[in-house]
Amino acid sequence: MQQPYFMKYENINKLVTNILVPIQLEKEYVLVLKQAVELAREHNAAIHLLYVESVSYNFRNRWIPKLLNQCSLNALLKEKSVLMGTWKRWIEHEYGIQSTCTVDWGNWKKIILRYEKTLHADMIVLKEQQSVKHWFPNIKISPTAYIIKKSNCQVITLFSKKDSIAEWSQIVIPVTGFIPVTRILTIIKSVKAFNIKIHLIASSANESVKVNPEFHFLTESLKCLKFYNNVQVECRYITNSIFPFFEYIKYAKSIGADALMTNNNGNVNLSQLT
Repeated sequence: MQQPYFMKYENINKLVTNILVPIQLEKEYVLVLKQAVELAREHNAAIHLLYVESVSYNFRNRWIPKLLNQCSLNALLKEKSVLMGTWKRWIEHEYGIQSTCTVDWGNWKKIILRYEKTLHADMIVLKEQQSVKHWFPNIKISPTAYIIKKSNCQVITLFSKKDSIAEWSQIVIPVTGFIPVTRILTIIKSVKAFNIKIHLIASSANESVKVNPEFHFLTESLKCLKFYNNVQVECRYITNSIFPFFEYIKYAKSIGADALMTNNNGNVNLSQLT
């Protein structure tokens, strides 16, 4: 069998050079950081920690007084900056990873996407966020799905509360209009090292699988993964999917996956990897 064109490129370090990690200063985010740091170390990438004090909700009761009192707002942001600096030094000391940190306030989703562009991030490592109620009755919005949909870089959504990637057992990789070369190359080293099962998932609003191009990309992605020895792969095709990003999250949670790996651009300039 002919070798897939991307397998000859062994230098994957240039795929991921700058990882953006939105965090809250809570104990559970230590696990998020540990997993993000392991990805950064594997790719020799830098990490940027971003804390966003969200003003999307309870704006009137909580934030108008702070905005009227500039000293109060500055004091809050300074306090968060000091705490972020502690986390930054911990990463550098324990893992030897180059890191920076920023504290900002505003709309959580838009701030993250803004810093993705400003920092030229190759990857966002994001803890899965619970859906929140919309102003329209009976509608909930998933902040995670919004980031996945709008981001132009790779997004790894973490569902796992495990201490290390070495403890992962399953990862979901959507196939959306192309063979997910970037995703496969980015994670394949960990997949092989820790025997992680890959779930390839495609979705379409069309009920007919045979006439849908997504089915072609799903089967071609499976063929590519077969060239890597001892990689567990399972395929799933979802029809009648109007909102695919919600379906990806739903599927990942239903199987107890540790992570969902997505990005809007599956192509990679392979000449940069030589």
